[in-house]
Amino acid sequence: MKNKQTLSEIWKKRSIFLYFPYWCKLDVRHCIDVMHVENNVYDSLIGALLNIKGKTKDGVNACLDLI
Repeated sequence: MKNKQTLSEIWKKRSIFLYFPYWCKLDVRHCIDVMHVENNVYDSLIGALLNIKGKTKDGVNACLDLI
């Protein structure tokens, strides 16, 4: 006979979104604006690959943030 597991034992992974400070204040927490998320990812990726000025994240401020 198998031991019954509680939900906390089964579901161990928590979404990173739960750690955002504004997450508890959202009315609809499961809605993520996919269009804008995709747009931001594509802009950052293409900007980094093509080295477009103003679109890359490789700058002095980024290096200082790592320190």
